[in-house]
Amino acid sequence: MANKPVLKLIGEMRWGEADWPLPDYVSLFNRLGNLPEKAGTVSRYMRFSGEAGGVTLARFFGIEMESIRDIPKGMIALEMGNDTITTYARADTGKLNTHRGSLTWTWLDRPAAGFPVGEFKTRLPTPRSSQLPLEFLLTGNAYFEKGKAADDDVRLVEYDPLWPAQFDEMAAWLRKTIPPEILLRVEHFGSTAIPGMPAKPVIDILIEIPSLPLAGRTLIPIFNQPECEYWGYSDHLLFIVRQEFMGTRTHHIHAAPAGQFRERIAFRDYLRTHPEDAGRYAALKHELARRHTADRETYTDAKGNLVQEITEKALKSGFKG
Repeated sequence: MANKPVLKLIGEMRWGEADWPLPDYVSLFNRLGNLPEKAGTVSRYMRFSGEAGGVTLARFFGIEMESIRDIPKGMIALEMGNDTITTYARADTGKLNTHRGSLTWTWLDRPAAGFPVGEFKTRLPTPRSSQLPLEFLLTGNAYFEKGKAADDDVRLVEYDPLWPAQFDEMAAWLRKTIPPEILLRVEHFGSTAIPGMPAKPVIDILIEIPSLPLAGRTLIPIFNQPECEYWGYSDHLLFIVRQEFMGTRTHHIHAAPAGQFRERIAFRDYLRTHPEDAGRYAALKHELARRHTADRETYTDAKGNLVQEITEKALKSGFKG
């Protein structure tokens, strides 16, 4: 009997170093969100980057499927087993092109809930029919339900003196759950860490780690559950924790090697002791929250100039992070 596939995915593969532009990413999210076969069931987005020699040569973004049937034009299907990978792509003529090759899992976690996560090495046919040996790193793992939208609006509230206790509770759980050789330091930062500062009621936590690859294989399985999301970046890993599946965010857990968040910690410490600049920052946050309630990314980006100005002051004043 053939082994049951570990993962079945349908999505888009992009070759070369360039990522999808933001509008294309939004369009891809929407197209993929309409693919699940059954409304009302939990599915998930998964994103991989194919690395060779420290350079990203391929990017895949897709959704997990129970079975691979109709593949939309311009997309491909990946079926990964214990030691094989099969790709399916529909040619312009309608013919289904299939390629089967070997696969080695760098690491693989198969939870009882049935949503495996892992990273693997393989060779895939490029558009020019040549093959490249690539290591595919998991850079996204987010659950969703067809027809529902996650609650991600920007809502500022006044400072809550209970926020430090909420940080302490999560920090204690992290120290209990994550091995000490991975969890080197835990810090509360962001606006909820600055007394008197209005904020989105999301506790930002920094955990210092020895390296991204080493920490990833430990941390990703821990947060592999429907009320959590994982997004990997070049300098840190981000885990979003929600109150419930697709509900409001409660925690952002940023994992990074030493020094990556030095400026953010300096920014926090400076505003704790400089009320005038803290007031300027609070006023800007209120203004932007009114203007960009439904656009979290624009809200964050629009704070950039003032954040940079205050950060430079903090570093010149000797705040080291």
